[in-house]
Amino acid sequence: MHCMQLYIKLYTHICTQIYKHSVELLHEAVNGNKTISADIKNFKLFTRYSKLLRQQDRYSTAEQLLRKIVARLPLQSVNHNVLIELAQVLTQLNNTDQAIKLIDTVLALDPQHIRAHVAIALVHMKQGSKGQAERGLREAIRRLGYKSPLVYQLAAVLHTSYHDNTEKLKEAENLYVYTHYMHTLTHAYPHTCTLIC
Repeated sequence: MHCMQLYIKLYTHICTQIYKHSVELLHEAVNGNKTISADIKNFKLFTRYSKLLRQQDRYSTAEQLLRKIVARLPLQSVNHNVLIELAQVLTQLNNTDQAIKLIDTVLALDPQHIRAHVAIALVHMKQGSKGQAERGLREAIRRLGYKSPLVYQLAAVLHTSYHDNTEKLKEAENLYVYTHYMHTLTHAYPHTCTLIC
């Protein structure tokens, strides 16, 4: 076997093992957590575990986990990211009406919640309302500025919606370049980026 192929195989194996170990640790932490509090670290634990479940296409398990949190706490005490995570899971399960209700709840409490704007665009895409997804993202960018998640999602919407429209495809390409530039800038010069992003 070629040296580079061996290296790639070894690297992939190590990443897979680390990923499996992360899932196991999060599973233990979540299932061992008998009392759910409104602690931010607690919410991060659950959303991180849910994301891992989503990556494994285990949407029903992720839904049960997140509903357990939402059911145990008053809605106003639940971290907004948990509600958005649940909305994304529901979107994948084609329960878009309930997903929209959760996202609307978050946006009513925090109109500048970027993940909520991205999530509602994903719901519209799932429903086949690409024009509505585009309009919603453009409005969010107009109000909140060129935040990378919004811009990236708009680029994705344009790229998948307008195969024959060279103007829209060019705009999508420019937006992808912008988000890549901002991502690079954020990691290379984090202090500078906090001033301009």
